[in-house]
Amino acid sequence: MTGYLHRNRNSFTDIVQPIGSTVVLLTKANLPTDRSEGLEFIGNTHLIRQWSYGFSANLFNRQIDATTLGASGLKSTTGINLKSNLEYHPSAADTVQISLSRSDKQLTAQGYIDPITIVNLGFRRALDAHWSAVFTVADLFNGQVLRRYVVTPTLTDSYRRAQIGRIAYIGVVYTFGAPKKDKADDFEHDEP
Repeated sequence: MTGYLHRNRNSFTDIVQPIGSTVVLLTKANLPTDRSEGLEFIGNTHLIRQWSYGFSANLFNRQIDATTLGASGLKSTTGINLKSNLEYHPSAADTVQISLSRSDKQLTAQGYIDPITIVNLGFRRALDAHWSAVFTVADLFNGQVLRRYVVTPTLTDSYRRAQIGRIAYIGVVYTFGAPKKDKADDFEHDEP
């Protein structure tokens, strides 16, 4: 577990400006100050012989000052970003993995971006020391949707961009370099 406190000057943020009745222009602008503090957790373990689990989390509070960009004061949000994976090794050559990635609400000078959660599923089979076959289904539950909200005195905007459909990948992977060395068998025996 790690605690942190970040204070930034002159980072950047998105600014949305109306340039017509049905058109907006999205640009970047300097964000005078922003601050974040929180706790990060990272853990990996073997649950039982063939199962392993990895987890990381970032519990945070973020505050931005966008008053020079037209905001009415300090804005803050509290949330948690997560990454986790569960692996199953039915044999020495096979690995099945399900992974989850979640980004919590993000602040902008004029509004916010909704959380995004993505789940991927994959299978890998080692064919020899260098070659592997892989199969992956990305965004299993169709969660890759970006929703941005803007509220200013002159503009209220809701923007949604979605990846249409899930994507499946099938392929082969070649690993360069020397293969991993296997550990020597750890035998326990009685001395005669």
